[in-house]
Amino acid sequence: RPPRSTLFPYTTLFRSSWLGTITNCYNTSTVNGSLEVGGICGNSNGGIIENSYNAGIVTGSFAGGLCGSNYAQITNCYNIGSISGTNKVGGICGINGYMDSKTGTIMNCYNTGIVSGSSNVGGICGIVDKGIVTDCYYLENCNADGTTFSCKEGTPKTSEQFANGEVAYSLSGIWGQKIGKRSEEHTSELQSRSDL
Repeated sequence: RPPRSTLFPYTTLFRSSWLGTITNCYNTSTVNGSLEVGGICGNSNGGIIENSYNAGIVTGSFAGGLCGSNYAQITNCYNIGSISGTNKVGGICGINGYMDSKTGTIMNCYNTGIVSGSSNVGGICGIVDKGIVTDCYYLENCNADGTTFSCKEGTPKTSEQFANGEVAYSLSGIWGQKIGKRSEEHTSELQSRSDL
């Protein structure tokens, strides 16, 4: 279960990662906080989050499945949990980069979790201020009822495109997917090639 703090608004597995590397981590718990809330890390500054995922419910402003605020690099990660908040809410991160001082990069990631928020909301990021989003996909219509995606970073894909292997094929690197003959064998959760 993620730690809780009364001194800091971050509530996550890692409150903050400065120049650190987070690899092969996952969260399945509910994470609630007021600011910079993520399933894996609240604030990632100058480091790397890779090969990790969130399947838990995340709630807060600057909220994302992997990271609340990303000023670093997120690679080969995914979110299947529900993400909600008021401002800057996304399937992977709430905010990617900040003005001229901090750059964020998100590559080879996907989101199939429901995302809801009032402003600056997107399937991958809530807002991209000074950041790059490359080869990222999200499930079309993953926005909750009443939520409009203002951030268009990432490419929307249908549930069929997730199920038939098209998204796994489009994601470069470690992704793969077992495709069954029956529809119930299809999955929208892609896997590392080493797990296939």
